[in-house]
Amino acid sequence: MSTVRDTSTKQMTIMVSVAAAIVVLGVVVLIGWLSSQAGSKSSSANPAATPIVLPKAAGDLLIDPNAQPSPTTMPLGKGQAQSVTGTYYKGSDKELLVMAVRPVSDSSSVVDELGITAVRQVGGGLCGRYTTGQDVCVVRNDNVGVVGVGLANQTLEQVVSESTVVVKAIVSQ
Repeated sequence: MSTVRDTSTKQMTIMVSVAAAIVVLGVVVLIGWLSSQAGSKSSSANPAATPIVLPKAAGDLLIDPNAQPSPTTMPLGKGQAQSVTGTYYKGSDKELLVMAVRPVSDSSSVVDELGITAVRQVGGGLCGRYTTGQDVCVVRNDNVGVVGVGLANQTLEQVVSESTVVVKAIVSQ
């Protein structure tokens, strides 16, 4: 009779172990699935799947009304990013040339990709010299980077400030 109990106890132990393993596996799969769903419904204001668009107005800057900037792709790090370029005016004067890039995880990746040299921190941006000899500044908000080039003899601080207004306007669209 004790042999029957031992066999029955062993079978019960095996069944409980198998059931526990199945429950643990199910929990792991559920956690993985929930994590992937949470990542796909990110609160990012600008998912990379939608075309990046420059806002018509950013603060007191207005985009050239005759231009129709359209997004393109560019290499960024080991992947691809969308980019769009446009000129903003203040009144009737050209003020700021911008290139918006998305997705951007950090400003230094844009600086590296564009070959910007003599890089230094200016306010909330990174500024340096582009290969054409122009001073440029890169700012980032959310997953969008904006490269700004002053066209009205602005200081680097002013270019960072205006570029920040543009990147915030892009993110809030």
